[in-house]
Amino acid sequence: MSVRNITVEVPATSANVGPGFDCVGLALGLSNHVSVELLPGTSCEIDIQGKGSGELSRGPDNLVLVAMRHLYAKAGCELPAVRLEQRNGIPLCSGLGSSAAAEISGLVAANELLGRPFSQRELCLVALELEDHPDNIVPALCGGLCVAIAQHGAAGWDLDYVRLEPPTELTAVIASPNLRIETVESRRRLPNSYSRADAVYNTARASLLVASLVARDWAALAVALEDKFHQPYRLPHIKGAQSVLDAAKEAGAIGAVLSGSGPTLMALCLGDGLAVAEAMERTWQAAGVEVSVAPTRLSASGARVVA
Repeated sequence: MSVRNITVEVPATSANVGPGFDCVGLALGLSNHVSVELLPGTSCEIDIQGKGSGELSRGPDNLVLVAMRHLYAKAGCELPAVRLEQRNGIPLCSGLGSSAAAEISGLVAANELLGRPFSQRELCLVALELEDHPDNIVPALCGGLCVAIAQHGAAGWDLDYVRLEPPTELTAVIASPNLRIETVESRRRLPNSYSRADAVYNTARASLLVASLVARDWAALAVALEDKFHQPYRLPHIKGAQSVLDAAKEAGAIGAVLSGSGPTLMALCLGDGLAVAEAMERTWQAAGVEVSVAPTRLSASGARVVA
């Protein structure tokens, strides 16, 4: 019997994790749900609730629908009429991978409806055609801690990635201010080149980042979260952000970083993270910025069909 109704859950992701610029990402315990129902006829219907419900497209350029249509075309098929019900827990333009989550949910849903002709790696490659860097895509699909390298050549995209289990001892405190930053705008602030000293600085810490997470060496992780590639250029444009990072560490966090291109900040800590969350919230509010703060676990689960 062919599948006609499915629900897909996709986690939020935090890219870069300090020095791992454009190649490291973590899946988080915050997610979007998309339910898909095949319809008779030719018209698609889209209902959106939760984050972005008043802004996201309900037309043919809806990212979930675009991804589904793209995968159907890859399979040599035309997307049938569908009804999408999106229940979004991931805020938009926040540095938590909302666009990657939408695209991955569409690809996974379409793959399921097609009878799963595409492997996980093939879905990652297709996703790169929609969003050309892997740091959110791969952990959104695979879960856990992911390190990925993507290169585009004459033959299309090539991808190498490794997925690791996330440390269960860690809590990620996610602080999302009531600010908006588009990734394209944030990237314009980055330099075109870096000094050798900065390249060595980040290479060392990106290597230490993965090693410390695998070895559960929290003292090394505190050093590994430092960065000179993107945070020094992005943080000054986010009101109060540096003070919030400092407050998180003073309250006991192992370290704190800009999540993706921001403006969300992520602190990694042991225990429940409540003291860190309170410090981050209090500091941002003192700077006159409304903020939503929540401790969450790192997620071992990537995109999955839940119904």
